[in-house]
Amino acid sequence: MSNRPRVPVRRLPTTLYEVGAEAALVLVSIAVVFSFNRLFIDSSFFVPVAAATISAHLLAAAVRWVRGGLLVSIIVSALGLVISLTLLFPPTTVENPERFLGRDVLDGFITDIELAWEAFQNVIAPTPASGPFLLLVAIAMWVVAFLADWAAFRLRSPAEALIPGTAVFVFGALFAADQFRVVSTVIVLATALTFVLLHRLGEARHAGAWLGTGAAEKGQTALLKSGAFLVAATLLGGVAVAQALPGYGEDAYYDLSELDPTDEPRVVLSPLVDIRARLVNQPDIEIFTVTSNIKDYWRITSLDVFDGRIWRSRGSFENAAGPLDTELPEGTSYDTATQQFSIGRLGGIWLPAAYEPAEILGVSEGVGLEYEQESGTLIVNRDLADSDGVNYTLLSAVPSRDAAAIAAAGDAVPSDIADRYLELPGDFSERVRRQAEQIVANAGATTPYAKSLALQNYFRDPTLFTYDLEVANGHSADRLEEFVFEVQRGYCEQFAGAFAAMARSIGLPARVAVGFTPGEYDPQDNAYRVSGRHAHAWPEVWIDDIGWLRFEPTPGRGAPGDESYTGQPEAQASSLPNNPATTLPPIEAPGQENVNPGDADPVTTTTLAPSSDRAEDGVIGADPGRTTRQVLTALVILTLVALLAFGPLVFGVFRSRRAHARAAADHRRRVGLAWSESRAAIELLGVRVTDASTPKELVEPLRKQWPEAGEAIETLAEVVTAATFAPDRVESDRAATAELMASTLAHQAKSHKGTKDWWTHHMDPRNVLRGGVGTWGHLMDRRPKN
Repeated sequence: MSNRPRVPVRRLPTTLYEVGAEAALVLVSIAVVFSFNRLFIDSSFFVPVAAATISAHLLAAAVRWVRGGLLVSIIVSALGLVISLTLLFPPTTVENPERFLGRDVLDGFITDIELAWEAFQNVIAPTPASGPFLLLVAIAMWVVAFLADWAAFRLRSPAEALIPGTAVFVFGALFAADQFRVVSTVIVLATALTFVLLHRLGEARHAGAWLGTGAAEKGQTALLKSGAFLVAATLLGGVAVAQALPGYGEDAYYDLSELDPTDEPRVVLSPLVDIRARLVNQPDIEIFTVTSNIKDYWRITSLDVFDGRIWRSRGSFENAAGPLDTELPEGTSYDTATQQFSIGRLGGIWLPAAYEPAEILGVSEGVGLEYEQESGTLIVNRDLADSDGVNYTLLSAVPSRDAAAIAAAGDAVPSDIADRYLELPGDFSERVRRQAEQIVANAGATTPYAKSLALQNYFRDPTLFTYDLEVANGHSADRLEEFVFEVQRGYCEQFAGAFAAMARSIGLPARVAVGFTPGEYDPQDNAYRVSGRHAHAWPEVWIDDIGWLRFEPTPGRGAPGDESYTGQPEAQASSLPNNPATTLPPIEAPGQENVNPGDADPVTTTTLAPSSDRAEDGVIGADPGRTTRQVLTALVILTLVALLAFGPLVFGVFRSRRAHARAAADHRRRVGLAWSESRAAIELLGVRVTDASTPKELVEPLRKQWPEAGEAIETLAEVVTAATFAPDRVESDRAATAELMASTLAHQAKSHKGTKDWWTHHMDPRNVLRGGVGTWGHLMDRRPKN
């Protein structure tokens, strides 16, 4: 019996192959993390997410090495998850995240998850690597690491260990951009195949499959060589050969999007969501360059709906070419800004412009544009996923502001403006409303302009508010109250959102504009270079006879040309010494002289989306209900598939562990349990087993069917028979022998039939639900304890 195969629950890896398998599994998860390069616009996510993933693997392995049970591993992993997330992805709403298990920290995580989930339903990859998104990704990878370790080294099933990571990889690929497609696939495939090979070699060391001096080493060497060859061949065939096949890289034979010929609403992330990511994570990344004869804020859109959680936009876009309709009140005096934009890494469908766009003069070949008049939003059409790489030239009508006219403007508000731009959620904070009323009362403000200026000056009071990028992103109703009365620190998202909400609460039609400050002037190229640090948001207030008027409540910011009525000089975030306002020489429009957008003929437009498809939930032209339903449906389907795939196995493992726990002190019952668990292996080896089958009568059929299993079944039969009928007590070593033989039979059955058949048998609900320990097990249950 000294040469019998032994597969105990091992503490630490004992061979180089086992160490390699443990490391390879970690690399599989890291490869999946690397594949997220297809989801984000830069690699800033990689280090923190990879650190969390490695931590999850190490914790799961550590508990396993000290022979901790599955429940212990789950508890330790959950605690490790909270601590790791707090260190690597501190909640953006918490000032002291070092209090790992504090209520505010947990609430902060929940809030960030909600923000990420809301953004996920609307995002188009690649997207900025914002904190809430990284939190979701880290949680997903933590679960992947835990499940992979459980399947690989507790169930010892390498194929099942790859399922969680593969699922996340495929799920991410459904939403990913084309970047890193081949590279990420090759890395995931290579690490997965390497793990399977090393895991097989590590298990073979303990399976007793080779007999004779030196046979094991020779067998492992042969397996290593053949496995390495198969890994290389698979990578070569799956990557190099596949790319050489006809049709690779070409358009699909049939575009599934054509199944719905209607103009599906565009689904895009509200640009207000990713401002902090640009300011913090991408301050030096150049977003675009623009040459313009007028220095201004480069606006991308405005957000007109505040639902208590987020500012978002609604609107229907129209094909755009040539002159555009404007929202300027009749008789408004304006200057014409001629701009030439070159978009670099904007990462969205937006096309910046000085407000408000008046005429498109030219655009990159093959690029179609769409325009939403009321919000002044210009975007690329649905043929492009984003505007990166697009060049275009346009004219904008930049209003010339008369401070005296603004101050004298009345407070009349048309019904269509009031209905859209005074709307607030029903549960809007009365405390915030009263504060807004108090602010304008203290300032003695009675006109719309005076009230708006009072709100602006309130937020710019250095004794009350401080500009700070280290605070939470978000601008929900709860955040609004915290910002105004408690935190009083924030960046443009909070200042603009709070101003607009408070303005509405006192009867001022308001919205939030999103875009960029002018950027750094480059005299060599006669252009402004706009980077992530210039991302900005500001409020706009509608005033009778004036139209939309921007204010600047954010400390340290000031729009060019607005000082006459805001009282704030031009200012922006800069990596260089403050540059004075610079007026560039006029730019001649291609093929035109002295182009005046007001002289252009009206444009004939075609509506792409019906008005019923206007945007909701932070998107423009989107149907969030449909998007949410699609995502939830996919999640339900994935959950059901997971339950069907893993449910029987999890139930079987739970029942087996429970039975072992109950039999731990009763050696006779341990023998009966070993016999019960050996039945599956015997059936896999081709011998039919019934509840009435005796161990002795199965020896000969099993020897004929699978000679290598003869010794194990014979030894098990002797122990089971003696434990069933012998009057003597069953010793602990005899019970251990029975358990060893049952384990040996299981591994031989798996080696003989293969992982697929083993998996199919154990996943079959009929085998799981059949349960019981059979007649022989019940005989031992009725015997007295030792």
